[in-house]
Amino acid sequence: MYEPHESLIDVPDDTIIWKYLDLFKYLDLIANKQLFMLRCDCFADKYEGMAPSYETISRLLHPDEYPQKNKIVLGLLSAYEEQRKSSYVNCWHINNFESSIMWDAYSNKNGGLAIKTTAGHLKHSILDQRKIYLSEVIYGRDKLGIGNLMYPLIVKREEFADERECRIFISPVSTAINQPEEVLAALPKATKISIDIDVLIQEAIFHPLAEDWVCESITNVISHVNANFIPRKSTLYSRSE
Repeated sequence: MYEPHESLIDVPDDTIIWKYLDLFKYLDLIANKQLFMLRCDCFADKYEGMAPSYETISRLLHPDEYPQKNKIVLGLLSAYEEQRKSSYVNCWHINNFESSIMWDAYSNKNGGLAIKTTAGHLKHSILDQRKIYLSEVIYGRDKLGIGNLMYPLIVKREEFADERECRIFISPVSTAINQPEEVLAALPKATKISIDIDVLIQEAIFHPLAEDWVCESITNVISHVNANFIPRKSTLYSRSE
């Protein structure tokens, strides 16, 4: 279930959020009522979830207070990496409106869709019994501190700031640390969490450049999976105002 956390940046319930995705992921969601979560170290961005550098941690630890600083730094780096390899993430885009940048980056005109909802509906749609956290993402790795093991999971490089991301994630702090390497290596690259899709999906939208026949064909497919979630066509490029 969703659980707030004092070290994370909460997103107000009325915040509009979007997920841009392809047809297969949408069909999987509405058919199985599960949300896909990717392991944090498996993203294309190899800095995803990565801890502060040795130099940064060392600088933040005063030598008078930590006489065995080198050992402590190495221990923290190991704990951060174990946490990264056992955490799973699902990403959303914060915006009051559709984003042409996000359409281009994460969807396509041959079956791409977007889900529109709110942070509150996302929180309340989570049925999974595991602890699921939600946070806004911070951009700029210079903002990384060492106060909480989960903090690197919500900090990304400034080059990704256009994503305006919030994310839900599973981060099993109590069970991840001091696990043997073979246990971490055996963890799956992805997992899924149970979702009430009637609560989650407020609106589904076809790519603005999708041909009408593509929308009609996909609508026919979706109607056989779950007729309650037929997308409408985006008017992003056709509105006159």
